[in-house]
Amino acid sequence: MVEKTIKGGMDKFYYLMKLSAYFWVITLCGGIVLGIGPAILAIANKYQEVEWDFQEIRFKEAWTDFKQFAKVGNMYFLGYLSILALLVFSLITTVQWSGLPFLILAFIILGLLFMLVYTFFIFPVIYNYYDISLKNGLKLAFVLFFYQWKSVGAFLIFMIFMGIINYKVPAFLLFITSGAVAVFMSHFGNKLLSEIELAAN
Repeated sequence: MVEKTIKGGMDKFYYLMKLSAYFWVITLCGGIVLGIGPAILAIANKYQEVEWDFQEIRFKEAWTDFKQFAKVGNMYFLGYLSILALLVFSLITTVQWSGLPFLILAFIILGLLFMLVYTFFIFPVIYNYYDISLKNGLKLAFVLFFYQWKSVGAFLIFMIFMGIINYKVPAFLLFITSGAVAVFMSHFGNKLLSEIELAAN
C-alpha cells in the first residue's frame, strides 16, 4: 500500500514536470510571445483529455497543438496582456496621488486586476470544456467570477500558495508551475461548471 502510494505520487510529480515541459515546447514553437497563449490552451486541453496519464503527453504533437490553438490562444493572451498593462499603468499613476478618491480608485483597480487574473486562468478550462467561442468563453469567465465567492477565495489561496513556492524555489516556475496550475484550474473549473449545469437543471 505504501509502495503504491509513493509510486502514484512520483508518477503525478513526473506528469506535472512533463506537462510543464510540453508547455515550454509549445511556447517556443511560437517564439515565446506568440506561443504562451496557445501553450496555455494546449496543456489545459491535454489534461482534460488524458488526465494523469503521462504517457499520452507526446512532444511530437506540440507543433500540431500549437497550430490548433494559435489563433484563439494569441487573441486571448495578447488581449489580456494589453488590458493588464493598461491597469498596471493606471494603478502606478493613481498611487502617485494623495487623497481618499485616489485611494478608492486604487482599490478598484486592484479589484479589476484580480478579476482579470481569475478570468485569465479560468478561460482555458471553459474553452476546452464546452468547445466554445472566444467571445462567449470570456463572457462566461467573467460571470463565474461573480457566481461563487468561495471559489474566488479558493483561487486566491492557491495563487498565494503558488507564489510563495515559486519565490522560495524558483526552479518550480520552470519545471512544475505551468503543469500544476493547469491541473488545479481544470479540477477547479470543471467542478464549478458541473455545479452550474446541475443548478440549471
